[in-house]
Amino acid sequence: HTTNIISEEDKGLLSIEALAIDPQNEKNIYLLGGCQYFSNQKTAIMYSKDGGENFETVDVTSLIFAHGNGQGRNCGERIAVDPNNSDIIFCGGRANNPLIKSEDGGKTWKAVTSLNDVYTKSVKWPSWGSNSYPTTPDENGTTAIVFDGSSVKNGKTQRIFVGISRTGASNLYVSEDGGASWSDIAALPTQYIPCRMKMDGNGKLLIAYSNACVSGTAGAVFRYDPQTQKAEDISPSKNYGLGDVAVSPSDPNKLVVSTNNTWIPQQWDNGASANGDIYWTSTDGGKTWRSLQNNMKLTSNNVTWIPGYAIHWSGSLCFDPQDDNIISTTSGNGIFTCEHIWCEGTPTFHFDVNGLEETVALDLVSVPNGDLMSVIGDYTGFIHDDIHQFAPIHDPAPGTTG
Repeated sequence: HTTNIISEEDKGLLSIEALAIDPQNEKNIYLLGGCQYFSNQKTAIMYSKDGGENFETVDVTSLIFAHGNGQGRNCGERIAVDPNNSDIIFCGGRANNPLIKSEDGGKTWKAVTSLNDVYTKSVKWPSWGSNSYPTTPDENGTTAIVFDGSSVKNGKTQRIFVGISRTGASNLYVSEDGGASWSDIAALPTQYIPCRMKMDGNGKLLIAYSNACVSGTAGAVFRYDPQTQKAEDISPSKNYGLGDVAVSPSDPNKLVVSTNNTWIPQQWDNGASANGDIYWTSTDGGKTWRSLQNNMKLTSNNVTWIPGYAIHWSGSLCFDPQDDNIISTTSGNGIFTCEHIWCEGTPTFHFDVNGLEETVALDLVSVPNGDLMSVIGDYTGFIHDDIHQFAPIHDPAPGTTG
């Protein structure tokens, strides 16, 4: 029910660009929302202090622009909470200021002007308007923010990493003074964009790279040690744009990497095949990798309309914090989960969307004395003879139906 707070007038905020949970208090939740072509480009940060039961909305349109349905929406997270101080949150957008900061738990925000020189292009926002704002060459702006919680002074994290969506110039910056000043990390590559980043259990930064914010044709995974300031290339492949690198919460040597927007055959348990992303696993910290391209299966989990499609646009991977055998991945059609990712046989990914529909409902018609009919974006629509059950997708399925 989280986004039920959003009105028809503010429907652009349904395009959630990023999400953060306070590491010290899981009831503190922060959402960054906004869309270039809805709600007059309104960008807002919505925050809850009670686990999502209630949200407050803070308009930050004068500071940054979000575009939750824009190219590069697979990058992130663009909002992060200081793991040592629940009042401090940093957030990045697509244009205007690269970074904004709250020091009162999300109630008020101000620009972090010490990083402004990383936006070198001017863009009209919206694209049909007359007002111009600074951004990156691909208009994707700030991709990811990560706190290194091991670096703390006076109750505030000092070391913060920020990724910028550009190539051919420095694109990953670090602050050692809580965001007052920044320097680029010379040990890391600049031919790729840092799409997603996270700290591992050894205090090292993992970065998933792609040479474009979407539909990349090359990429890499690097591990950076802020203590030695040295970087290690642990890429499973450099032939694809990579979506994310996930590290086990209990063992920093266990890693999973995905491509993003790559179209390679995936096998269904019924023998069907569909094109989607590639996954690799490593249990030795990235020294060796196992490709799951021909070693995984998809299963519908009794969702009637998903067989024959694939896991694609896999821009985010997430381990179960209690069990690193379980990992979930985003897809353009929902979420897929594997409950035995380290098995030596064939890991199975099941469609995991009960109560979590990702489909975009474009119209609903309730036929008197008949069935409910729906049409949706990308996947045509359904005839629902029982609204409490998954319906088969309409056949033929030409795609988005208005």
